[in-house]
Amino acid sequence: MSTKNALEPTPSPGDPSAAPVRTKYNDAADAFVGKLEAMKEGFPVKFLTRHRSKARFVDARIGVPMKCLSTGVAAIERSTDLQSVTRIDAAIARDQLQLVEAFMPVLLEAEKLYFGMKFTLNSVRADLANNILKLYAVAKTLGRDGEDAELAALADTISRDLGRKGIPKPKKLKKQPEPPSSGGLAAPSGSTPAAVN
Repeated sequence: MSTKNALEPTPSPGDPSAAPVRTKYNDAADAFVGKLEAMKEGFPVKFLTRHRSKARFVDARIGVPMKCLSTGVAAIERSTDLQSVTRIDAAIARDQLQLVEAFMPVLLEAEKLYFGMKFTLNSVRADLANNILKLYAVAKTLGRDGEDAELAALADTISRDLGRKGIPKPKKLKKQPEPPSSGGLAAPSGSTPAAVN
């Protein structure tokens, strides 16, 4: 399976209509995907994609402990009567058990790879985002007086890219009426009408 251009190159900065710029990271990403595809093709059995036609069946039985599976397979292998009644092929059952036992550690390593790569990319993205927000703050400050039109336009562009509201700020809590110093009822607030005698 070809892995050429597995990931789309990053567009040229500042010009959305420009041809995409291919970087060394696109080459590295394609090579990485190629290795993953080779590993997938080398898997002992056919890869399955989760589908609702079998997902419910899998989810209902995945909780059966490995020890239970091992016990059952050993019992089938020892008894031809059980093989006859259950119509379970002992050789196939043993093969399935061995496959799962051998590749469960591989699955754990694959999960480590996924989460490690995800956090690494998110960390790099966060560092970049922090610097761009600094740039945004500087552009807003220096472009506010109108003397630097380029910085003002840059601030407007970044603001648009962030969204009109920019970065959401935490909501302010409504100020509660202060309790009276010597007991009794709380002092009336702006939204609470005072009692009329």
